Amino acid sequence: MAVGIVKVHTVDLPALRLIGKQCNCEIHKFVEDWAEWIGNGWFDQLEKLGAAPENGDRYLGVTDNNGGYWIGLLFPPGTPVPDGFEHTELPSARYAFLQFEGKKDKELLGVDGINLIVEEMRKRSLTPVPLWSGWCIERYNRPVSSDKNVKILLECLYEMQ
Repeated sequence: MAVGIVKVHTVDLPALRLIGKQCNCEIHKFVEDWAEWIGNGWFDQLEKLGAAPENGDRYLGVTDNNGGYWIGLLFPPGTPVPDGFEHTELPSARYAFLQFEGKKDKELLGVDGINLIVEEMRKRSLTPVPLWSGWCIERYNRPVSSDKNVKILLECLYEMQ
């Protein structure tokens, strides 16, 4: 079974602070970056701060409005940033919420996944912001498994106009 979208709706998010690390990595290095995060216990360090309810019980990968990629968690605005981490502010916005399910056979989203999201949004008369001008929040199950036979579940929030 390929990865497919099983649920779509909209959600309004308040202004939030993303605390994590910006990864200036190429798409084929995402798995390595995630392994580094888990191996170094960086999520554990951030969880002690008390993530915002909008984070869900998930690990986040976030594409920012400049096309950069972050790994981290969402917090209320003004949350102190621990040493060794960076932050960026997400404005309040409406997002398309898409839930994915299936078997992982390569990078989960990437360009093909983003095109699938945008296509699904348009089918439902939801207007996405232009690519790389808005926010895309990927919420991954915990713990993250490297087993390609595990049925994955990913939630993606894609900013709308």
